[in-house]
Amino acid sequence: MGEYEPKIEVHFPFTLTAAKGTTVKMECFALGNPVPTITWIKVNGYIPSKARLRKSQAVLEIPNVQLDDTGTYECKAENTRGKNSFRGQLQVYTYPHWVEKLNDTQLDSGSPLRWECKATGKPRPTYRWLKNGAALLPQSRVEMVNGVLVIHSVNQSDAGMYQCVAENKHGAIYASAELKILAKLNTSPSSHYLPYS
Repeated sequence: MGEYEPKIEVHFPFTLTAAKGTTVKMECFALGNPVPTITWIKVNGYIPSKARLRKSQAVLEIPNVQLDDTGTYECKAENTRGKNSFRGQLQVYTYPHWVEKLNDTQLDSGSPLRWECKATGKPRPTYRWLKNGAALLPQSRVEMVNGVLVIHSVNQSDAGMYQCVAENKHGAIYASAELKILAKLNTSPSSHYLPYS
């Protein structure tokens, strides 16, 4: 069989997704005569210095992958008869991670409540709220925007265990807090407070 230009037979996916901190392997196996040499580039950037080439340059391995390793990678197979290349996109994602959680809170009946939970993650997490394990739905007094829960005027029915859930397509995390409402008891001229249990 005579000489022929390289043909890339096996390559990594057009879109490769990996969790932050994992090891990524990109493959690029080519046939050709003479045997082609394989070179790698990161388009509009540099291949990370921690990257290693394996199997006669056919595998690019990036350990402990980070968000800034995201980008387009190209492998090129070349011999004296010609060259061929393949490009694919590496996307690095992160699981949700808490930046701000909830704290147990005790309020007088009629007071406003504002709780905020914040999480990082890629893709950016969305938030939902649970009360005593059931989905909390917006009402006239209850607003939920991103990771913020506002109850304009709390009453006894608002007491309970609340959870903020931050989730992206790779995972979900939960933060919990208890809300206690203090009731005013007018049993004596000097009114005093007792928490609802």
